[in-house]
Amino acid sequence: GNSPTWSPDGSRIAFMSERNGNADIFVMDADGGNQQLLVGGEAWDYLPQWSPDGSQIAFASSRDGEAIYTVSVDGSNMKKVSGRGLIANVASWSPDGTRLVFHGAETGGGGLLGLFGR
Repeated sequence: GNSPTWSPDGSRIAFMSERNGNADIFVMDADGGNQQLLVGGEAWDYLPQWSPDGSQIAFASSRDGEAIYTVSVDGSNMKKVSGRGLIANVASWSPDGTRLVFHGAETGGGGLLGLFGR
């Protein structure tokens, strides 16, 4: 699916769309208007998750292997937060917004949980 997810205050929705030929992340107002591309490009970007304060979105991406990134909701300050050699997706924020947990697997290894704290 396109993984729609509500912002914490309920005013906006982040979702994945393949309208540009691969998976990109968009944000829109709760009524469906004002759709804006947040993360695009050649990579597949998907599974957006809002931070508890609504300032950032974590997402999975194929832009450097399979990894978790965070980005500010204005599209700035994108950074990779999962480690090298880790195939990671399905991120979830801690309630206080300081940590992310995600499903991951070492290349060629079994499943594990990764933690990122900022």
